[in-house]
Amino acid sequence: MKAIILILCLMPFLSACTSLEDPEGTVLAHNPAEKVIVTISNFKIEVDFSLDENMRMVITSEMGQHKIESIKTREDLICYYKNLTPLFQPGYSSLSDDNDYIFAKVEYLLAQECFQDNCKSLTRREILEAAVEKQKHKFGVPYTAPSYTRRTGTFLIAVILIKEGDDSFIQSITNNADLQKTLLCLNSNLWMNGEEFNDLLIQYAENFLAND
Repeated sequence: MKAIILILCLMPFLSACTSLEDPEGTVLAHNPAEKVIVTISNFKIEVDFSLDENMRMVITSEMGQHKIESIKTREDLICYYKNLTPLFQPGYSSLSDDNDYIFAKVEYLLAQECFQDNCKSLTRREILEAAVEKQKHKFGVPYTAPSYTRRTGTFLIAVILIKEGDDSFIQSITNNADLQKTLLCLNSNLWMNGEEFNDLLIQYAENFLAND
């Protein structure tokens, strides 16, 4: 399914590295628009990379930033993400949940990478497989509620399904403006923080992955 991308406006974003060309041409390139309209089969779908105050605090924090800034290629970023262990502090803990912040930062960067036209389908599928497995852990452990990375995980999965032109997912959000607005933005007040909603999104992703 062919997608036409129209850029509406630009803004600076968190970048994980200085741009350096590598032999594969897979240098990190985090430069999406704040809001992008994707036109698929005459449907206009808005993907919003902008951050509200809460998400900006997380994404721009110093938590894990030194390691992330040392990553130079898309492959290294994917490898780092796949090796992150989805363990989070219980909700009653007074300790800072570093993993919630680190996961959110990496998933936000990966969503930007997956949105690039030079990101191959096989690469997106690899990231999607990892994101789905990690998303299950974010909801499946009692007493934990890593809200920031739940949000970025949802966004990452949705961005990949949009860029890959998954028919069933696209049909569901074009028929539901509220769902589209909820899934394809990072406003922490505009999403459904429920297990049933998460399971539905994961089902779309797993159905897509099953269709080789």
